Amino acid sequence: SINNLIKGTYKSLSKQISRLKGEILELRALVENGKSTAERNQESTFDDPGKSLDDYHCEKYENFVEFNKRLVEEKEFQTMI
Repeated sequence: SINNLIKGTYKSLSKQISRLKGEILELRALVENGKSTAERNQESTFDDPGKSLDDYHCEKYENFVEFNKRLVEEKEFQTMI
């Protein structure tokens, strides 16, 4: 049924999201260890001068992942109603 398909898709996406969050944290740690403070400060973004580009891109990606997760949750909720 469609409910089972949505639940399966949601579980699969949740696992992928968890895995990707772990990878993001690993990458962030590697980036932080590989760059000096001066290098990070040179890469600051326009909207937040204290934030490095790596943090900016990680945050954008995390927001994208969270948005998609909420979409799936909303669709799952609507099919239950």
